[in-house]
Amino acid sequence: MLGRRLPKNKKFTLQYKYYDPEKEEKKHRKIRFTQMRSKKTARKKSIIWMLILLVFIVYLIYFFIKIAR
Repeated sequence: MLGRRLPKNKKFTLQYKYYDPEKEEKKHRKIRFTQMRSKKTARKKSIIWMLILLVFIVYLIYFFIKIAR
């Protein structure tokens, strides 16, 4: 038992039957494009919400100042 070697894993190559590299690249390119577009729209939405929040805060300050008089 001490002098025996353990069997090693056999190496093999797997040939894909339905793999098309060009089609795969197109799919990844499309995914990257949609991710970039969604990031840009998210930034625009966040800027719009920040502006709305700023206007609301200014309105509240104006409203409370008017009540205090």
